[in-house]
Amino acid sequence: MATPLTPVTAGFRRLAQLRHARGFHPDGRVGRGLLVVSDPDSAIGRVVGAADHPVTVRLSRGVGLPGRLADFLGLAVRIERGEEPIDLLFTTTGDGRWGRRLILPSTRWTARSFSTVMPYAADDPQTGEHEHTLIALTPTEDSLPDASLEALDHVDAEHPLTFAVEESHGGWHSVGRLIVHEVGADASLPFDPMLHADPHLHPVRFLSGVREAAYRGSRRGR
Repeated sequence: MATPLTPVTAGFRRLAQLRHARGFHPDGRVGRGLLVVSDPDSAIGRVVGAADHPVTVRLSRGVGLPGRLADFLGLAVRIERGEEPIDLLFTTTGDGRWGRRLILPSTRWTARSFSTVMPYAADDPQTGEHEHTLIALTPTEDSLPDASLEALDHVDAEHPLTFAVEESHGGWHSVGRLIVHEVGADASLPFDPMLHADPHLHPVRFLSGVREAAYRGSRRGR
């Protein structure tokens, strides 16, 4: 049955078929690291706890433009929780209160903040309180020379990528760090924030429907 979002699904399905790859962020590298959550009362902390959590990441170029050209850069983070992982997707944005809602291209992996752009519904399982928050990653050091995939070859345990993790509810505040200490080749690893979400931390309902339609089309096209 057709729905208002059917054209979104069809469009991303066709794009994935033409590329023989993801409809968006087709080129990237997969790596590993740690999500260090320091605030147990944050939206993330209430779900996974204040601790060090192993993560799998994928850094990617959104449009797939060649070489060192500016692109909309992506950073997918999978918080490993056995059979119930949580996927969070970030893209390069502006800074400040409103800037992190605006997707912008970047010429370097460590030049701009990354944001979920889409607000997340965050529920407190203890009190039942409900709020919306953006989640952002801010590089702590501008250490990579450009936005090419080859630049990621410099990332290792001695030269990790480190980001401050921030949430927007009640004003932007730091809730932990993301440390990427290993980046290797790309892999067919489907990050999906709709399939891999937590009941107490998930994209808001209307926008999640649009994104799910896009991901459904991309999955079918591949």
